[in-house]
Amino acid sequence: FAFRDYATRLDLTSTAHGIAEAENYFSGLSQYAKNQCTYGALLNSYSKEKMTDKALALFKKMDEMNIASTSVAFNNLMSLYMRLGQPEKVPPFIEEMRHRNIPLDTFSYNILMHSYSCLNDIEAVERVFEEITEENEKECDWTTFSNLAAVYVKYGLNEKAESAL
Repeated sequence: FAFRDYATRLDLTSTAHGIAEAENYFSGLSQYAKNQCTYGALLNSYSKEKMTDKALALFKKMDEMNIASTSVAFNNLMSLYMRLGQPEKVPPFIEEMRHRNIPLDTFSYNILMHSYSCLNDIEAVERVFEEITEENEKECDWTTFSNLAAVYVKYGLNEKAESAL
């Protein structure tokens, strides 16, 4: 198996049989197979299930192993907090990513924009969008424009929404 195969199986196990089975599968993996991919899949499972304590403990372990240095690990935690209705916890993760020189990806930017929207800070949403278009244009895709349009619709700014699309 390739690392991604183990991670995919872990994710599917979590979805089909629950987190306990996924943890059992992960525990049974060889040390060789316990890597950034499989740890990341387990972190994703914890995040989906809103298991904050387990997600944070696993992230800490990943960080100690120097395998939490990707946007994916941070995106999982940011998604967890959005699922929990705590959008105010997202911007500090972005700042930590920047502090560690971890590049933000499309998902990172979109979740940041969504968090600011939930916090009713349209100016911050627009600042993030400007950052994407000025500094990281490759991270700006149709999802970003669609999300921006949805924010504008939320605020009744229909002309801006149409322009974003």
